[in-house]
Amino acid sequence: MCYTLSMSDSHPRRLAARFFGFPEVTLGDAPLRLERHKTVALLAYLAVTAQRHGREALAALLWPDYEAPQANAYLRHSLWELRKALGEGFLEAEREAIAVIPGEGFWVDVIRFQQCIAAAGTSQLAQLEEAAALYRGDFMAGFTLRDCPDFDDWQSLTAEALRRQLQQVLAALVRAYEAGGERTRALDTARRWLAVDPLDEAPHRALMQLYAHAGQRGAALDQYESCRALLRDELGAEPEPATITLYEAIRSGSIGRREEAPALQVTHRVALPADSTPFVGREEELTQIERLLAGPDCRLLTIVGPGGTGKTRLAIQAARMHAAHFRHGVVFVSLAGEVSGDALPALLAKALQLPLPTEGRRPAPPGKERAHLLDHLRSRELLVTLDNAEHLKESVAALAQDLLPAAPRLRLLVTSRERLALPEEWAFEVRGLAYPGPGRVANLDSYPAVRLFLQVARRNRVGLELTPGDWLAVVRICQMLEGMPLGIELAAPWVRMLSCIEIAAEIERNLDFLTTSQRGTPERHRSLRAAFEHSWHLLGAREQEVLARLAVFRGGFTREAAEQIAGANLADLMALVDRSLVYREPNGRFGLHEVLHAYAAEKLSLSPEAEQEVRSQHSACYLELLAEVGEGLKGGEQQAVAALLEREMPNLQQAWHHALKAGDWARVRRALPNWVLFMEMGPRKRESAQAARVAIATVREALAREGPSVELEALLGFLLAAWRYHAMTVEPGEPPEPLIEESMALARQLPLCQEKGLILLLNGIHSPLLAPPEAVTLVRESLAIFEALGNPWAVAMAQIVLGDALMLGADDPAAARPFYEAARAGFHALSNRWGEAIGLVGLTLVARREGRHLEALELGRESLAVYRDLGNPWRVLGTLDLLTQIAAELGDRATVRSCLEESLEFLEQTESRSEATRRLSRLAAMVRADGDIPAARGYLERARTLCLQIGDAPGADEALRELAALEASDVL
Repeated sequence: MCYTLSMSDSHPRRLAARFFGFPEVTLGDAPLRLERHKTVALLAYLAVTAQRHGREALAALLWPDYEAPQANAYLRHSLWELRKALGEGFLEAEREAIAVIPGEGFWVDVIRFQQCIAAAGTSQLAQLEEAAALYRGDFMAGFTLRDCPDFDDWQSLTAEALRRQLQQVLAALVRAYEAGGERTRALDTARRWLAVDPLDEAPHRALMQLYAHAGQRGAALDQYESCRALLRDELGAEPEPATITLYEAIRSGSIGRREEAPALQVTHRVALPADSTPFVGREEELTQIERLLAGPDCRLLTIVGPGGTGKTRLAIQAARMHAAHFRHGVVFVSLAGEVSGDALPALLAKALQLPLPTEGRRPAPPGKERAHLLDHLRSRELLVTLDNAEHLKESVAALAQDLLPAAPRLRLLVTSRERLALPEEWAFEVRGLAYPGPGRVANLDSYPAVRLFLQVARRNRVGLELTPGDWLAVVRICQMLEGMPLGIELAAPWVRMLSCIEIAAEIERNLDFLTTSQRGTPERHRSLRAAFEHSWHLLGAREQEVLARLAVFRGGFTREAAEQIAGANLADLMALVDRSLVYREPNGRFGLHEVLHAYAAEKLSLSPEAEQEVRSQHSACYLELLAEVGEGLKGGEQQAVAALLEREMPNLQQAWHHALKAGDWARVRRALPNWVLFMEMGPRKRESAQAARVAIATVREALAREGPSVELEALLGFLLAAWRYHAMTVEPGEPPEPLIEESMALARQLPLCQEKGLILLLNGIHSPLLAPPEAVTLVRESLAIFEALGNPWAVAMAQIVLGDALMLGADDPAAARPFYEAARAGFHALSNRWGEAIGLVGLTLVARREGRHLEALELGRESLAVYRDLGNPWRVLGTLDLLTQIAAELGDRATVRSCLEESLEFLEQTESRSEATRRLSRLAAMVRADGDIPAARGYLERARTLCLQIGDAPGADEALRELAALEASDVL
């Protein structure tokens, strides 16, 4: 089924997406055709949420019945389809996250609808009318995904929230038209309002009043009877008292002349602090809070998060946006600086402008004050915001338990570093603003964290202009602070004295750099340390100890690891989560905010013995994990094991470095083969080469210090061979000869062991130092070692390398074939799909060399499908290059183009931008030869942008010259 989005637009390249009603999208004047339901769903989710989403979360959302590798493969294919349809400039796909790129070129009706409402409030007629016109049907009406319950829930909740917003818009328009004397438009709009939800009595009452004001008393009374019958039939209920009262007034004739009629608009009070600076970001959070507050069940919502995450600003903005929903308005009560919970009733009464009872000249007893407050609120439809409640948690909880039963239309919005721990409480966790991920250099000011930094910086240094280096430094600042608003607001003013590069360096060196003496700043926000100290002192001794020990982890941790390494049981974790000092991810992992992590690590360092103990335990635990997953990594569980190791990579890296520093050679030696294999299977060859280089220097120092050792020599030889192999791909400038010579000399001294075979095998892979017959001999020797050791995985791997040596070096495809076939069979017996795919690539090479190109193309596609599923970008790229060559030899230009285009996404994952520019240039030349000038222009513009990003000025100039030549040829 195809989805066509048709919508005219004056901008020739604007992407326009309509999701009110059945999805429709156009690019310029051309409708987009998306063949798959889930590609449409992906575009809708990214465009409407207007946020960056993790790849894992998107894959789980849209392909919930598949294992993560397969789901991620389907996600990549949908991204490829979207990019192919949209062209460049609309999607931003990082290694970890994906987003749409907002701007004038990407128009979304839902986003515009919400912008109109936010800009209009309840008074700007033009914006309200535009919003009403945009709503041409319910959100994604008629579109369903049968096998995606989470997406269906999101679609349903979004549709319901947007429907409620439409009702508010229509209600405001009715009031505006009525006030302006436009009775016909008011009646038409009220009828549309009623059609949205016929069981809502508000539009019935509006129509009754409008009819009465127009002298149509009979129509007004008929409207009441219609409402009454509908409620009785559908709900078995009678109209609300307000509806009955209005009916009685119309029937008696007391309402009928416009000047005597009560106004449709209900006067309500909005008592919120004014914004002294513009509010930035938080669109998704505001939408979620609005949905919660609009629902029937959430009457107590606590916004929880660490100090400095912007809870207060978010609560004020949410209350302001939601004010029209409450008949009697919204009020704000700050609890910061209050030392006693006894003052809560008086503070709330003051915000409500409610005089409290007295006894003579003295205040009434607390119980009487509270009773008076409850009596006042009993009939109020009101939103009360209580800010900074953590230090008065018990008193706030007690007040909430009094207020909520007594005032059924009252809702409480609380901000706190800790939950109130009430049964009726809904907790909404807040973290930092969205910020660019690693390697992102485009559209940086679309990220709220970057926008906030620029906003504050430019207030402190008018006319500030950023260099390319400054932009990258701003990204680094936002990453280090994980988008924490307080940290950003403390960092940005330093532009008066320092460059952004210097600010980033200072933050890395010293947490205390982030401080301010600015007037009006609360004491707890004068520095990040002050914010953290405030939370630290609210903890008990046990909680402080556990939080400090948890600082040993990097990149998050599991519940089991927390208990085994840091001694943190489930109750400890829950207590810290409730205090917003530890967060829990949707996948069940836990973590600490980056700068809070630095603070906790300082606390841990105050006890050197405890720190050494927990770091040693951490290193031992994770290196044992790496050692123990070998069979799974080499067999049928390789995808699950690889996903586990990828999640734990920051902990594994820290454990590795600690073990090297501590000289824990036995664990390092046991874990190393699996470490190298995992790096080879995933996108981390560059990291493997860097880690090996550091380890080599450490082992050399140990050998010089401790003298000859079989264990250290085996370790050094393997590290040298692994470094040479991975550096050959990602660091081609490294000379291989010294590495091969030294590692081979060490291998010859070793007894029969796994490292000896691995050193010989790694040095035999595409070795420029060895003649083809020597490489074949070397690999045969490694094969014999693995056969003697009874290691079937290593045997199959050696057969692959031997086939390569015979194929690529000795130019003997007939001799190579049986080794590839044997390796493929061996890997199949181990359920090792990655190894099977390598065997398929070998057989592809044989078929190509023997002139069987169609067979080679089919074998290559089969291996490519496996590598896609496994998420191995290096292998995908290599296979795509091979398929490109075979297709070119066949003259299959369509396949050549498809392979080149697909390879671009995987090059982004490996951050190989220079290689991407070469592919883009080749694509431009190809489509230009085919006469597709617009496509050639797009490829060249993209190549020029990449060259500028990586500092390749000659490449950028060449792309510019090609563009000029293209334009000239197009004119001719």
